[in-house]
Amino acid sequence: MKAYRFKYAGRPRNVFPFEILKIEAAENYSIIHLKEGKSMIIAKTLKRFEEELENAFFRINRKLLINIDSIDSQEGNQLKLNNGQSHKISRRRVIGFENFIKKAV
Repeated sequence: MKAYRFKYAGRPRNVFPFEILKIEAAENYSIIHLKEGKSMIIAKTLKRFEEELENAFFRINRKLLINIDSIDSQEGNQLKLNNGQSHKISRRRVIGFENFIKKAV
């Protein structure tokens, strides 16, 4: 599996996709939330992450990319993650998400 190299706090850091819980949009930056509980702000748009991580992550709304391995359950348009957080899937993306999960399983 490919590690992504980011410059964080002035030093390069390697991050593997399986270490990422979710990626959140913040203007022209993205906040990478790691499973270990830490976060990193990276100067890269969510759209660029979506293109690079297309097989392991799904964009559930305009603000979030979710690692599919971090999903605990889905009820309608609500996702519950392994860490207990809950996020809403936008109406436009619910069917696409369900198809993505079927292909991934």
